[in-house]
Amino acid sequence: MKVMIVEDDALAALSVETVLRFCGHQVVGPFASTAEVMRADHGGRIDLVLMDINLEGQSSGLDCARVLHKRYGLPVVFISSDGERARSGRDVALGSMTKPISETTMMTGIKAIEQMLRGKKPAHLPAGLEVFH
Repeated sequence: MKVMIVEDDALAALSVETVLRFCGHQVVGPFASTAEVMRADHGGRIDLVLMDINLEGQSSGLDCARVLHKRYGLPVVFISSDGERARSGRDVALGSMTKPISETTMMTGIKAIEQMLRGKKPAHLPAGLEVFH
């Protein structure tokens, strides 16, 4: 899968990127703000966006997710410690993963999300992954 990371915490972004690459996924980003995402050349189709809610700049991850969903129909999963705020974006997101995210939760969560994107019901949803749809 080709996964875009939108996360303004450099260490958190590096951790997510490392796990994704280890699992064989292509990574676009990370981007720290909505403005960076909108200026970037994404290099073709993105399969999934992992989006922090609190970003640099004046717009939030919720705002960015709404733009990406409306313009490109991109599937978004929020990465946040604020579950209530993440759920407020359920109109444009598949779900949310709760920070901090362990490597194991990230790997099994991405595997479950990948199955959902293929129209299959995941065999296992890890603790920390909330599916909205």
